[in-house]
Amino acid sequence: FSLFYDMGIVAPRAVYAKLYVNEEFWGLFCVVEEIDGRFTKSRFPNSGDGNLYKEIWPENQAYDSDILGALTTNNDPVDTPDIADFKSFRDAVTAMTTDSANFLAVVGPIVNLSQIVKYMAVDRGIMNFDGVVSAYVTWGGHLRHNYFWYHDEESGLFTLIPWDLDKTFLYPEPNFWTNNQPNVIN
Repeated sequence: FSLFYDMGIVAPRAVYAKLYVNEEFWGLFCVVEEIDGRFTKSRFPNSGDGNLYKEIWPENQAYDSDILGALTTNNDPVDTPDIADFKSFRDAVTAMTTDSANFLAVVGPIVNLSQIVKYMAVDRGIMNFDGVVSAYVTWGGHLRHNYFWYHDEESGLFTLIPWDLDKTFLYPEPNFWTNNQPNVIN
């Protein structure tokens, strides 16, 4: 997380702690700040009440029910959660052609592009194989894992926030689905 933070990327704080229970040492643990409304208010002091979404990608398979399920702030059913921001993000991304100039022109006003470029540089540098660049195929959609999107109401931009970096710095990237056994074709 400190590498993300050092690159100017919004990230949770983390620290190591020795845990003792009744004066008995239980081990060394990593304490990571939760990404929630308190987190967004501390990182976005002028607009920390925006929508925070966990592990949803702006793709065709991001249905309204999925978006509502991913919403982790402002999600009280009594208040009728407003997910129009993410739906607009999804619709802009999925309406694009493969033309990169067109993609940047449309997505640029929606996401913090300079932040995403830095995010990807760090993510690839630490070889985070269980993060935003992984796409597990599930039930007709794709599961990308271990990140949040925050919609900053002040700037109007979505910011990508890293989460759960326990599968990093491993080379080659392990095949953790088969207990790291090599893939063999007979």
